[in-house]
Amino acid sequence: MTAEVLMPTEMKVTLPRTLLLGLLQRVVGVVERKQVIPILSNVLLEWAPGCVRVRATDLELELVGHAILEGEVVPGSVTVSGRKLLDICRVLPEDARLDMTLDAQQKWVVRGGRSRFTVPTLPVAEFPLVEAEVPLWSFTMTEGDLRALLSRTRFAIAETDVRNFLNGLLLEVGPTGVQAVATDSHRLALNRAVVETGVAAATVVIPRKTVLELERLLSDVDALITLSVSATHIHVEAENWVLTSRLLDIRFPDYTRAIPKRTGIPVLIERDMLRQALQRAFVVSDPKLPIVSMELAPGVLRLVAGQEAERVEDELTVEYAGPVLTASYNATYWQDVLNVVQPGVLQLIFADETGSLVLEERVNPWGSIFVVMPVRL
Repeated sequence: MTAEVLMPTEMKVTLPRTLLLGLLQRVVGVVERKQVIPILSNVLLEWAPGCVRVRATDLELELVGHAILEGEVVPGSVTVSGRKLLDICRVLPEDARLDMTLDAQQKWVVRGGRSRFTVPTLPVAEFPLVEAEVPLWSFTMTEGDLRALLSRTRFAIAETDVRNFLNGLLLEVGPTGVQAVATDSHRLALNRAVVETGVAAATVVIPRKTVLELERLLSDVDALITLSVSATHIHVEAENWVLTSRLLDIRFPDYTRAIPKRTGIPVLIERDMLRQALQRAFVVSDPKLPIVSMELAPGVLRLVAGQEAERVEDELTVEYAGPVLTASYNATYWQDVLNVVQPGVLQLIFADETGSLVLEERVNPWGSIFVVMPVRL
C-alpha cells in the first residue's frame, strides 16, 4: 500500500521549529543512512486541521510521530530526506517558525528567519505504508514497565547471528504477566512484570532493531501504552507516537534448558563491589576477549585477569560456605548484567565448576534471572 496523494491548491505548511524538530528526532532513527531504495531515506510529512504527522519506515519497521497543529491549514503531504530536514531544524534559531512550500520544480522550500533551504522531494505515492491487519490480541501497560522489561533484557540479544532466532527478543504474555527473554547462546536474560493483560497465552519474537527503538521511545513514566499483535506485526501506541513492526517468523528455542537448576550453595555479594572488581580486570584484559577467572572459596571470591606480564588479582569478601569452585567468564557479559541490576546484594549460584552461573537480585520486583555461560579455555 502506498500513501494517498494529496494535491491542495498550494502545498504549504507553517510549523514551529521545536515542534518539527521533536517529531523528526522521534522517528528518524528508523531511517537507514545507506538505502538502496531512495524513498526509504525520506520521511512522509503530513498535515491536516488539528494534526501534523511525520512517518518513517524501513519496510520492516514503521514509526509515526504526531502532534497538535493549531490554526487553519489546508491538508497536504510531502516526502523529503529525513536526516536533511532534521539537520535544517537543528541549525535554525530555537524560536524560528518554519514556512515550508512546494515550488514549481517539486522542491521543498524551508524558510526560517532569513534562511532559505531547498531540498528535493520524491512522490508521496511511492512512500510505502504498513498494511492494516486485524489484531489477534491487545493489552495496556505502563511505559515505565515496558521500558524496564526491554532495557533489562535487550543486552542479551545477538546482533548478527546466523541463527536468526537469537537476533530477537521473546515476549511471552499471560493473563497476569508479561515476560521478556533474550539469549545469544553465551548469556541469557529473563525479566517478568506483573500486568493484567486478559490474554490467555501468547508468544512473539520482536526484532532487535524494534526493541532498541522502543527502548529509546519509552519513558520511565506511568502513562499507558497499548500493545496489539496481528498475524505478522506488533503495534505499540503511545500518546504521541505509534510504532508498527514486523515480527520474526521463527520459533524461539526452549530457553528453560539454558537455566541451570539452582541447587548449589548461593554466594551473596554486593553489586558495586563486584562491578568495581570487574572494571579493574578490564585494565589488563585482552579488549577482544576479556577473560576473568573466578575462584570461589568459603568467604572469599577471587578474581584473576590478564597474563603474567600484566595481571590483576582481587579478593572480595562474600557470604559463602560451600566447596572450592573455579570457572572463567567473559567479563563483558558480567558487566552487561551488572549495568542493569539494582544496587544491593546479589545472589550468585554456580551450577558446578564447569557450568553456568546464575545471578538473581535479592530485592527484585521483576522476577529476573540472568545466566552467564563459562568460557572454555
